[in-house]
Amino acid sequence: MKISFRQSGGYTGLALGYEVDTSALPADEGAMLKRLVDESGIEDLVQPDTSGARDLTLYQITIDNGDAARTLSYDDMSLPDRLAPLHRYLQTRARPRPLR
Repeated sequence: MKISFRQSGGYTGLALGYEVDTSALPADEGAMLKRLVDESGIEDLVQPDTSGARDLTLYQITIDNGDAARTLSYDDMSLPDRLAPLHRYLQTRARPRPLR
């Protein structure tokens, strides 16, 4: 499973990102990350409306399981509760990235 996380916007405009293939992680960490993805229910979450997200930090998570990819974009105000543990895990690993 490949996972991509992007963070941008906010007051500072700092762009952060993290990309990982769970097969490249130690077995226990890869299993934990897969569990976080499963528990997030990202495949079933409805895309939140972020059109009014002025000065809020914007996020994007893409999950590619090899058969299909799912991307969800959200902001600080629309972070789905079920997605929060996965979001926190990815955010702690994100590093500065150039804006695209």
